[in-house]
Amino acid sequence: MVSIAKITDNTNEVAIFSSFLHAIIFRFAVQGESVSKNSIRR
Repeated sequence: MVSIAKITDNTNEVAIFSSFLHAIIFRFAVQGESVSKNSIRR
């Protein structure tokens, strides 16, 4: 809980971290879709 309180104190870090995390999740989701489509085509 202490770490969460420290993180919430700095809004900029949270925004950067969240956007970075969303970008990674989005990239993995796109790769997963392309891989699943390729496997279905084969």
